[in-house]
Amino acid sequence: MVSHNKDVLWFALPFLAFAAAAPQMRMNESRDAEFARVPLNEWVAEGKPGSFKWSMHVAKPQLSVHQRLSSQVEVTIDGVELAKRRGHGQFLIFVQIRDAKDNVYRDLGNIDLEKVEEGVKASNIGFSDSAFFLPGDYRVDVALYATATKEHGVRKANLHVAPLAADPLAASWRNLPPVEIRPVGEPPDSWYLPSVKGRVQFSTAPRQPLRIDLIANITPSESQSGSLRVQDRNLGFIIPALKLLAQTEFKDSSLNVALMDLVRQRVTFKQENVDDLDWPTMRKSLAAADPGVIDVKSLENRRQNARFFLREINKRVGEKPSSRVLIIFSSAVAFDSGQDMEPLRLESPTDCHVYYIRFQSEPARVFYGPERPGSRGRRGPMPGQNVSLISPEMDHLAPLLKALSPKVFDVKSAIEMRRAIASILNDIAAL
Repeated sequence: MVSHNKDVLWFALPFLAFAAAAPQMRMNESRDAEFARVPLNEWVAEGKPGSFKWSMHVAKPQLSVHQRLSSQVEVTIDGVELAKRRGHGQFLIFVQIRDAKDNVYRDLGNIDLEKVEEGVKASNIGFSDSAFFLPGDYRVDVALYATATKEHGVRKANLHVAPLAADPLAASWRNLPPVEIRPVGEPPDSWYLPSVKGRVQFSTAPRQPLRIDLIANITPSESQSGSLRVQDRNLGFIIPALKLLAQTEFKDSSLNVALMDLVRQRVTFKQENVDDLDWPTMRKSLAAADPGVIDVKSLENRRQNARFFLREINKRVGEKPSSRVLIIFSSAVAFDSGQDMEPLRLESPTDCHVYYIRFQSEPARVFYGPERPGSRGRRGPMPGQNVSLISPEMDHLAPLLKALSPKVFDVKSAIEMRRAIASILNDIAAL
């Protein structure tokens, strides 16, 4: 078994972060060819872990923010195993998942031993491979194979994926595959998962045609506007929820989507009459919203950020037809002092139904100061740095919307998101 006294350097397929020994994802054709070259099923039948010092763990399935059940296979290899084979061939990591109907789903990791440095022996190397699952029973097999020495080892585990208790949206998983390997990437793709083919299917049938507007605030509070960590956390909740509702079937209704940048006071993305979201265009707008770069004009006009928000809301609640639904996605926002915080005033009555999904996956601990060495631009805690906390009680957006009587959902987990979506869809069905 691996040494538990060493630090573990973790990687996720196919993320290449550690050139010396990071597992890499193979293209489908190359992956299938590698599986065809080895007698994997024979190895699995033997069930021998081999001479390697390594371990395998399958995490307990959980509901992900993408509203699918997810688990991950975690493999840890003692760095000594890599160091003593360095310079010779590759270390292949085969992952095979088998469902109750004997369907097989595969993934492959590759460690190039030509690039491994001797210092790797001081650490354990861990990688995780994630997948979406439908409720059911599965078997997970992992094999390690050293191509130069032909050594191999196998570990196996059973995985039970239980259905959600009292699931208000159980039908949304119809037509999904039992298993779908979850791709790993950098933001913004990791928020949206554009390559995932399985589609969660939400639907509702309002009593009359509606105009439904989805507005997402893609910027955090002004005091946190320079933090990539806060942006990743917030948009890691907001973008999946926006995607899910944007692909919902609203019978005989029109759907419109907009991304709002409060710090720069502009709508960065807008799509009317959405059938499928224009992800390439949305992706560009998200990639351009660098929280660490704020132009001088935005800084000079920052006291108007709250008024910009209200102007954009007013445009949507005041337009015809009057049968409208407005769903706002945002983290809690606390504006800097000096803002005009007068709530929205309606020039005429409106029957627009407003929902505010306020995300907070954890207390927003924001660290200010120099970047941690090796953080690739991500800020992290350093000794002596200040910490800022933003909570729902400090949120300034909800009071601004008081005239619209918004229904506010505080969402801190995937299951709370699911309940919020279910409640909104039930309300819309009654309109």
